[in-house]
Amino acid sequence: MVRYQSVPHLWSIGNPMIIINTNETINVQLDTAVSVDIVHSYVDITSTTFLANGGNVNISTTANTIIMAPPAASTQRQLKFLSIRNRDIITTGLTIKKNVASVEYLLTAPIILKAGESLHYTDQAGFIFYDWNGRTHATNPCGVQQAGGVYYPVLWSFASTTSGVNPIGFRVLDSGGQTVATYIGRAPKTAKRVMVKYRTCNNSVTATWGELAVATGTPIMGAGTNLTVLGFNGTNNAIANSYTSGTGQLQGTYSNYIDVAPGQTILEGDDIWILIGNQATTGANIRCLANPDDLQTGLSLSTGTRPSLNIGKAVAYALDSVLNTSPYISVSYT
Repeated sequence: MVRYQSVPHLWSIGNPMIIINTNETINVQLDTAVSVDIVHSYVDITSTTFLANGGNVNISTTANTIIMAPPAASTQRQLKFLSIRNRDIITTGLTIKKNVASVEYLLTAPIILKAGESLHYTDQAGFIFYDWNGRTHATNPCGVQQAGGVYYPVLWSFASTTSGVNPIGFRVLDSGGQTVATYIGRAPKTAKRVMVKYRTCNNSVTATWGELAVATGTPIMGAGTNLTVLGFNGTNNAIANSYTSGTGQLQGTYSNYIDVAPGQTILEGDDIWILIGNQATTGANIRCLANPDDLQTGLSLSTGTRPSLNIGKAVAYALDSVLNTSPYISVSYT
């Protein structure tokens, strides 16, 4: 099935997008200043003429950008084709709008374009997503359930090198506020909820906030990337309250659900990250893999930003140090 879910059909198949007044435009706005190519074609129709035209532009700004200018008086301008391609190496969000006398009307929900992906509109087929290989996105319809979810472990296989009470390592989240992002892999199905399983070490103390979150973003070898939070679990400091009292190194394993926020969707093939963060007098300890990312693969990132403040927004996450280990996580999708 073509990936239509994120962009509702506001025009029926066979009906073009139309602007009819000299104060109307079609605009695009990016969430992140990345390099995006836009190509479009349209026809101008009057009572006596039918004139084809079009244009192309590369934008790399978050400013509101006109992609189809207004028609002349007594002219109907019909958009026939629109291509928007992310030619950058990082993900961006974008919104397509109609501007009428400086009043904006959103034509689409927020759209996420990963590196190399493109969005095409035609007056015959509506909106269609294409992946970085030029193929239409295949996915399950929204809401499809699979019994028990799908087990999808982290893509790490470091061997244990330590011993004693700390057999596979732990990580102390920065007490001043830190979120650690671990790349899980590509989602095997469309989903509206994920269950995250992890093991705690020492408990946090006097937490201001503690959150689990799920995000999407294209990993980049040897660098950080932009992650867009799709949903979080942080009611009553969910992370902090997972910890029992005491100082033992093996406090236990916990499972927490993360529901995708309204307007967001996990689609089959999306690059998925699990975020764990807190701010506390004493930062939480999370059971981790034994060795740090010595190869700097770009699959372990961190930031000082609280996940719940960035639902649907692309935010920069920095590459983790070679001294930092990555949380030990498993995920199921429902």
